[in-house]
Amino acid sequence: MPRMEPTKRQGRAAARLRAAAPYLAMIGGGLLLRGAFAPFEGQASAAFFAPVPLLLASRLCAPRRAARLGFAWGFAFFASALTWFVPLVRNGGPWPIVLLGEVGLSAWCALFPALAAAALSRLRAPWRGLREEARAAHARLVAAEPDSDEEDEAFDELAALRRRSLAWEMAGPLAAGVVWAGAETLRATVGGGFAWYSLGASQRAFPALAQLAAASSSEKMHGMR
Repeated sequence: MPRMEPTKRQGRAAARLRAAAPYLAMIGGGLLLRGAFAPFEGQASAAFFAPVPLLLASRLCAPRRAARLGFAWGFAFFASALTWFVPLVRNGGPWPIVLLGEVGLSAWCALFPALAAAALSRLRAPWRGLREEARAAHARLVAAEPDSDEEDEAFDELAALRRRSLAWEMAGPLAAGVVWAGAETLRATVGGGFAWYSLGASQRAFPALAQLAAASSSEKMHGMR
């Protein structure tokens, strides 16, 4: 019995780590995106990798969980991006009000990545259903007797599910782009601005990408100068 206590503690620690790991990944992704903006010159390529944890969450998680993870991603980015609030303290601003302003604005802006993650997760719900059906069909295929009718039926069902899943896989990147651009445009127009912190704005070092982003996101209205 005395030997079981450390094992229980290790199990609880491992469970807490597993629960925290997705949020740590979101925080890392948000902080990585911060590196794509000034004053970190030459790091624009970070914007290609920073949204990956958020997109994976919207792909694999239910909408509510995806929204929570998206909020963590957005808060990590905006809290690190809005640090220009800090000099207000040196200029005489009361630090509690300055801190409250930065935290409040970061939380407000983080709602829009959360909204995008939840919307993408809801769009992905049929794909997740197909994946569960494919797992069940694969299990029936493995359990069926060789050259039996059950094996043929499971094989045909699995092939049909894979074709349907492929259609969702092909539509996924387009849906992600549309939803993301919509969330950024909503934040820039209704949410209070900060259009210069859109993904498109991070690509000013690549004029072709910047112009493409300007045609489909909030940069269309605000320009990039």
